[in-house]
Amino acid sequence: MISRRTVFEIHQLQAKGFSCRSIARQLQIDRETVTKYLADPEPSVGQRKTKLSKFDPYHDLIKEMVEECQDVKAPVILQRIREKGFYRGDHHCPKSAPEVAGYNKESAAFYPR
Repeated sequence: MISRRTVFEIHQLQAKGFSCRSIARQLQIDRETVTKYLADPEPSVGQRKTKLSKFDPYHDLIKEMVEECQDVKAPVILQRIREKGFYRGDHHCPKSAPEVAGYNKESAAFYPR
């Protein structure tokens, strides 16, 4: 976004007969920006969509675990939600990564309940 002063200058220069290109050159801003603010001096800012978390389905389980024991550690929570089907499948880590890293269930860390 640009300042109100710049928007005012855009309209002032246009009233004096300057073209969008020359206004943009003079104010050192993009000519599309000049066109946009000439069409609508106060464009509204769009509302952002709330991004869902991959932990949302496990929110109640995590909350319950924290209420039971406030000292519960993140690895314990992760182990419990993995038992319920959580998988961290992000684009940095292919699904075959646990096998590639030599991970197997027998050697996994055990956290008592």
